Amino acid sequence: MSLGDRLREMLDPGASTPSGGSGGGPRRRQRGAQAQPVHPTRPYESEPSKPMARAQWIAIGLVAAAAVALTAALSSPY
Repeated sequence: MSLGDRLREMLDPGASTPSGGSGGGPRRRQRGAQAQPVHPTRPYESEPSKPMARAQWIAIGLVAAAAVALTAALSSPY
């Protein structure tokens, strides 16, 4: 089995050609095949929300203060 055959088997285990086959050209996805969710048993919304750390709030405050100071400095007539 070549490296390409192994990669195809890892990426799409159900559609690989037998190891003795010639391949016969490019493989195509079956009609109606749809992508599956990454975690089908756990929806995205089920994760508990974590409160922001104190350092993150301080950083947000400093960035906001710097934005206000920069805006005031650029808009002042002097």
